[in-house]
Amino acid sequence: VEMICEGGKNQEHRLEKLQKRFDELMKGPVEELKEEKIKISFNKALSSEFEITVIAPMSSGKSTLINAILGANILPALNQATTATVCRIKDIDGKQGYTVSCKSKDGVTLADGEEATLDKITELNNNGENIDYISIEGDIPQISSEEINVVFVDTPGGNNSLNEKHKAVMRNAINDENKGMILFVFNFTQLETDDCDAIL
Repeated sequence: VEMICEGGKNQEHRLEKLQKRFDELMKGPVEELKEEKIKISFNKALSSEFEITVIAPMSSGKSTLINAILGANILPALNQATTATVCRIKDIDGKQGYTVSCKSKDGVTLADGEEATLDKITELNNNGENIDYISIEGDIPQISSEEINVVFVDTPGGNNSLNEKHKAVMRNAINDENKGMILFVFNFTQLETDDCDAIL
């Protein structure tokens, strides 16, 4: 009797094989499968990111809550419709400070690894109609990224009657199948309104 030990195929090997098949698909004849949103969805599916999408009516304190979690005042937070575009804040252990990157919808770089300050994020946020999302990275206190990278997603309040685009941005964030969890923020001073009911 002869014993032969064959190494099993680990998770990394399976992911490499899957990536190879996807790359072949991208070179294939079906143009619909080459769309950017499919590439983004595939990359998200393979990543270890866990998205927490923060949703609430405008001026309910979403950005204030995220700033408190980050331990830094980098997201604009005022008692009015402030967040105009989606902000993705990714936890990276050991990173010093927070950096921001952002491109316009036509691919022009607006920020590339710059220091994420309140002024810079406000400037990008005010350009919200021209960008898809603002990407922020940093070491979020008390959250480990050893096994999974937590990503907080700050969204515009969907009840802004003056700007229907805010509602569309929030709806797209809710319908994104890649999110891991929705964190709904209630403002107890506004419970007499039906804004929360409408969004829920």
